[in-house]
Amino acid sequence: MSNLALRIISAVVLLPPILALIILAPPLALVAFVILLSALAGFEFGTITLGSDFSRYRVFVALLAVAVSISVCFRSMYDFAPLLALLLIYPVSLLLFIFVPGTPDKTFRAAAFTATGAVYIGGLFGSFSLLHPFDPNSPFTSPDLDTGRWWVLLLLAGAVLNDTFAYAFGRLFGKRKLAPRVSPNKTWAGAFGGIFGVVLAVAAAKFTLLPGLLWYDIALLGVSLSIFCQLGDLAESFLKRGFNVKDSGNIIPGHGGILDRCDAMLFGAPVILLFSLIR
Repeated sequence: MSNLALRIISAVVLLPPILALIILAPPLALVAFVILLSALAGFEFGTITLGSDFSRYRVFVALLAVAVSISVCFRSMYDFAPLLALLLIYPVSLLLFIFVPGTPDKTFRAAAFTATGAVYIGGLFGSFSLLHPFDPNSPFTSPDLDTGRWWVLLLLAGAVLNDTFAYAFGRLFGKRKLAPRVSPNKTWAGAFGGIFGVVLAVAAAKFTLLPGLLWYDIALLGVSLSIFCQLGDLAESFLKRGFNVKDSGNIIPGHGGILDRCDAMLFGAPVILLFSLIR
């Protein structure tokens, strides 16, 4: 079966339950899903960065990513939690590897990658839950609690349309490479195509689910969200290129790993969160 066919089948199978989770499930279900994604993506990050010498410690990257993610998810109930996690994550990571056999240069790099993965994965995945918090007294909650669902849905739609339009424009018009050393297939035409796709997504949200968006938000949010989604994609490509890895994992047939599918949304979530707070 071709990779394209696998991608289509995976999308058809996974998209309905994900949409149901966003649109129908209670906010706490989204928190549980975010924590699960943090664990899986943290394990993938550890697999990429720690290598065979410290493969047993991939589980610690996953656990620390989960700890950071939980601290962000429950920020509305325990406002000190994210700060506590940030203060502890590097000391804990260093302590994990101080007594591990190996030369200090290798063990220190492993500790640094562990801490970086926990903050990168756990912090950004945790920010998903702030878009649709489960605590109605949260400062991150909009006047209409269900509006949070539509912000999460816009994040998902923006990431999907960014990827789709970037691919289409790149195939049709792409000549100049965007970042050939990091991702040789990406072009400037694809980048502008991605912006066009996300602007369409924001415009659709303005006329349907998020009427509180202002007219200039269609351009402002569309452009900024697309840029950050593309930066998220490039950041993960940069990570994989640095370790000579094609995919972060193989949990999703045809798509790769959790990081491969969520890289754009990880960088896009803070942009959506900012707009959800000011709108």
